[in-house]
Amino acid sequence: MAHEVFICYANQDKAVAEVICSKLEESGIRCWIAPRNVPSGQNFAEAIMGAVSQSRIMVLVFSASSNESAYCINEVHTAFNKRAKIIPFIIDDKIPSGDMEFYLQRIQWFYAQKPPLEQHLPRLVNEVKELLAQAAAREEAAVKDKARREAEEAAREKAKREAEEAAREKERREAEEVAKEKAKREAEETAREKTKREAEEAAREKARREAEEVANKKARREAEKVARAQAKQEAEAQARVRRESKEIAAPTEKPTPLLKKIAKSRWSWAGATVILVFVLLTIIVRPAGPGEPVNAEQNYKTGVALLSEGIGDRDLEVAHQPDHVRAQFGQFGREPRPQHPGAAGDQHPAISPKTRIDHAISNY
Repeated sequence: MAHEVFICYANQDKAVAEVICSKLEESGIRCWIAPRNVPSGQNFAEAIMGAVSQSRIMVLVFSASSNESAYCINEVHTAFNKRAKIIPFIIDDKIPSGDMEFYLQRIQWFYAQKPPLEQHLPRLVNEVKELLAQAAAREEAAVKDKARREAEEAAREKAKREAEEAAREKERREAEEVAKEKAKREAEETAREKTKREAEEAAREKARREAEEVANKKARREAEKVARAQAKQEAEAQARVRRESKEIAAPTEKPTPLLKKIAKSRWSWAGATVILVFVLLTIIVRPAGPGEPVNAEQNYKTGVALLSEGIGDRDLEVAHQPDHVRAQFGQFGREPRPQHPGAAGDQHPAISPKTRIDHAISNY
């Protein structure tokens, strides 16, 4: 600050103002007074307003002239608004009125009406110094208060920032925790899903293998069944062939007893007995040929021999033949029975029983 005290006066009180300014400056108090401190080329009113705004104390040389001065009233108004200390230095008996009364009615006046003027100046200097000290203290306190407020504000701002940072950090940690928990749940869900799929795949594979095993076992059983059936059919076919071969080769074999032959015949015992009786009667009643004696015992033996050779099981068919065939069949005792084509043990093609009967009838 370039000055500390602003001296306000009317032009009629210029000499008193200059004495006050000189005394204050001798005491080390910096003063601003017009027109001395108005910079060259600067607007007079603007310079005065700026000086008033920058002053801590205003010394008003109050008199009847300053009470009516518009410039003095404006300067006091500005100092009042800027909260500067105003010292009304009263040099006559004029009471403030009008606007001056409004601004000075609550301020302690400094009475200096009694001459000489110089006797009042030391007290004015002391009062100004005291006010400056108070102002300095207030300013220092204000500075300290401002610093304190700024420090508190900075502390609050710092605490706020720290709180916000802590909140953000907490939110970040919570978000990370939530993300980790979510990732963990997703991983567990993925693992469970994978395990489930693997279990289902294993179950399907097991079911497929079991189905294949069952199908293979079924196919194997069916194949074995078919093979057994084929083997059975082949065995039956071979057995049938052997039986037919045995039937074809039967004439070359040793004749079986009559009772066994009859027992193995496809006819019942009653049928065989009837046939035997029929054959015997035919042989017995047959008339004897020329030069052939009638021999019933020989004919009986011949019939028994035929039955033992297997001819008896065909006599039923012979009985149904015409008379000339049966007559030819009845003369079988006159000539020996020729050997069967397979008598020598030669193999021959299988023939039906009907063909064999016809062959035997033609030979006998």
